[in-house]
Amino acid sequence: MYTTIVRVCRTWFTHSTPLIWDTVEFHDAIRMLSPLDDDGTFQQPLNSQSWDRFFLYSKHVCFLKCFAIKYTTIEQMIHSQPSMHLFTSKLKSLRWRGKGEDIEGLFPFLTSALKTLDLLLLVEQERTADVLFKTIALRSPFLNAFQMNISSSVENYTTISSALCELMPCLSQLISVILPVRFMTPELLRIVSQHPNVGTLKIFKQKIQHLAPYHQKTFKRKITSEENPNDLSPFHALKTLHIFEEKNLLLSQVFELRVPLSKLVNLVFSSEAEPLQMIALMELVHILCPSLQEIKIDNFKNKPGCFPWQAVLELLKSPYLRVLKVHRKIEMTLDNITTLATSRPFWTVIDFPVMEALSYQALIPFAQHCPKLRLLGLRLKEDKKLPAPGTYETGGRLPLLLTLNVGRSKITFPVQVGKFLSSICGTAFSIKTSNRNKKYFSSWKTVEEIVRLTNTTDQDEYYKEIPISEYFDSEREEDSQ
Repeated sequence: MYTTIVRVCRTWFTHSTPLIWDTVEFHDAIRMLSPLDDDGTFQQPLNSQSWDRFFLYSKHVCFLKCFAIKYTTIEQMIHSQPSMHLFTSKLKSLRWRGKGEDIEGLFPFLTSALKTLDLLLLVEQERTADVLFKTIALRSPFLNAFQMNISSSVENYTTISSALCELMPCLSQLISVILPVRFMTPELLRIVSQHPNVGTLKIFKQKIQHLAPYHQKTFKRKITSEENPNDLSPFHALKTLHIFEEKNLLLSQVFELRVPLSKLVNLVFSSEAEPLQMIALMELVHILCPSLQEIKIDNFKNKPGCFPWQAVLELLKSPYLRVLKVHRKIEMTLDNITTLATSRPFWTVIDFPVMEALSYQALIPFAQHCPKLRLLGLRLKEDKKLPAPGTYETGGRLPLLLTLNVGRSKITFPVQVGKFLSSICGTAFSIKTSNRNKKYFSSWKTVEEIVRLTNTTDQDEYYKEIPISEYFDSEREEDSQ
């Protein structure tokens, strides 16, 4: 038996060995039956034998992807295959991309067995979304994961939000909800918060990520007989919350509910909130998210705003926090770095790639106090005060460090930096840089190689690997500064 993602190999349909698919890209699969015109219709009529062969190979499909499929194509399939319900009844996950005018082609795939639905639609008529959501509620009420993005005119946003408010209570088994921020009204947020099983809520801007196929999801919780859904607090089961917005309204609305998000462990937040607003929000994070383990403060529209150090201090009050990512501009001193490193010994990720640059000495507190770090991100600047050769002892190491994220850091003396980092890092170590200057990029790769060579060979072998001319050239360059 072969488990295959369908691509454009038309010869598969005449392959001597039967192929069994569990994932089908429908657009590519039907191209095997007959070429398509640019508008998505068949160039030649399909006979029932062609469809029989398609269904033979697709009888175990559980994840279907449909892109720009015309309703007429779905009609042909239905008329050619009376037993199509045997195909659709096995679907667990559906990803649909298309126009509102072809939305009826989606309906045959909406069944009670469907668990994951991911929609991206271009809708021009208000009624389209209303009909779609009512059909989903009627035919697929047992969805575990729902992601939706609708491109429409601004006038339709209110209508679509209202239709979503009617749909959400009908999907009683939802675990994951991913919606665009423009549709997330206070009323819709309140309704989603009342779902007893929702463990993931992501509110995105424009760029979205696909839901994983249903068979890759493992989390599932049922309400016990002793629990009354009406008595559960808002966001009772919420574990992951991602909010990307232009203003800090949604996160504030979540916190205004003033109920502990007792199970929340992962928070990602992006907003243009001002520094004082950020401090207030992070204080609420500490108070209302007692189990928080991971937080990422993302940049806004790829323009990192300011994030105050005082907001970091508020986050450090969260006792279980072990992953802290701040992808916004922040001014920190070496004393601040020491405070961060000594706040807990179990940091696994510290990532500040767009901070104001500090000297390489900023790495030492983490080497001394954070032995479990796997990712460390700091923006570093040229440091003429690097310890001299033979005096690189920092009093600690980062044996588990896998990645050093240096952001857009510049570098002039890769040999000295490499020797310095080799006193801190282990061999399973790589450098991530967003500086695309060829000189700096290649220099960081040199540093990465020096660390590996230094920590896997003895001193004599190390000097054999590093060209002696490079070492002295960089020494002379430093002396001339």
